[in-house]
Amino acid sequence: MIAALSEVQPDKLRRVETWLWCEDGTAPRFAVLIDFVPVATGPASSGYAVGDRLEAELVFYPSAVPLRAQIVSVKQGAQASSDDLQLPSAGLTSAMAEYERALGTLPWLGTLPLAFKQANIRAAGESLFLCDTEGSLALPLHSAQAGLALPLASVGKLDGMALWNGYHLTLCWAQTELGRWVNA
Repeated sequence: MIAALSEVQPDKLRRVETWLWCEDGTAPRFAVLIDFVPVATGPASSGYAVGDRLEAELVFYPSAVPLRAQIVSVKQGAQASSDDLQLPSAGLTSAMAEYERALGTLPWLGTLPLAFKQANIRAAGESLFLCDTEGSLALPLHSAQAGLALPLASVGKLDGMALWNGYHLTLCWAQTELGRWVNA
């Protein structure tokens, strides 16, 4: 699992998103499990922790860009892992090109995960940006991550995963020379 996000909606339901990454090379590479829990029942989580590995069969909702899925069967339960992710060799520019292709296929596309290698975090004032190695692409990080992700600006190149909604990036996972960083 690469990310777990929770947000309270205006209808008093908590939307819990669990983002998964498929390492066996099959398409689609990403999946999101979405649950809705009444706010009145208290805090809710996905039941998985970032970094957990799960061997399961998923079925995807019909879509031109399949992302939302349900677990059909679990072959091996979730286990904590400190192993690095097996990311594609593409850089941030290639990941953004995939986003643009997906957006062309599904114009109302919301959030799409990006997997990238060899990117940098750079600061400009109080804002942080994820930049490709050539410096030709800079995606703004969500302002809520500024304090948490700031130390990544000094570790050099990083590989990772992020969620891009067309406006800002939520960095979920980064592999650096110093080890793993996750959005806590």
